[in-house]
Amino acid sequence: MVVSKIFLDISGKLQDLREPRRWQWENTDPAAPSFLDYLNNAVAQIVSVRPDATANTSVLTLAEGFKQSIPSSALSLINILYNTNDLNAVGKPVRQTKFKNIISLVAATGTAVDCYAYDKLDDPRSFYVYPHIPAGGLKVMATMSNKPTVIATKNDQFPLEDKYVSPAIHWVLYEIYSGDNTDADLVRATHHYEAFTAELNGSFGSDKKYPIKPKDGNK
Repeated sequence: MVVSKIFLDISGKLQDLREPRRWQWENTDPAAPSFLDYLNNAVAQIVSVRPDATANTSVLTLAEGFKQSIPSSALSLINILYNTNDLNAVGKPVRQTKFKNIISLVAATGTAVDCYAYDKLDDPRSFYVYPHIPAGGLKVMATMSNKPTVIATKNDQFPLEDKYVSPAIHWVLYEIYSGDNTDADLVRATHHYEAFTAELNGSFGSDKKYPIKPKDGNK
């Protein structure tokens, strides 16, 4: 969806369709916030709640050792699926476990990854594998949440699926109504924040939730 259509919808909800508008769509005045700023904030918030909104599955090359890092283009790790090679062949499946289970295992180097541990809240950019990766590295097929594309102009495409447009609009209105401006309204701000949360956690409730948490006892 073209971003200008989203901005028009927001202006209509604010009863701000006449020129000059109270709220600028783009950053014509650097000292004042714009819909562009708020919509980028909305996308960032959506991806924070729903990492799968920018999920991408690709080959990830692991470094020698125990501790690994996700690529700079990614925000978080969602899942490691299986071992692979330069031909992208499907190899041994990789299972997720808890960090305490991995460190309890005897340190060893292997030719395939058996399991991994990852805690987004503790360290979103690092994960740990067993057995340890040998010199030269190994490859796995992994699903990661990538950094969303920054919206630069009103003519850009919304960087997420269309189903995320509605919660994005709620977030923009939440920021406007909770700000220090003539449209500030705490009741409306609360309504839009709750709608944002409900749509991400309720309307998409049948979607798979991320990140996957291993159960106690998994090794």
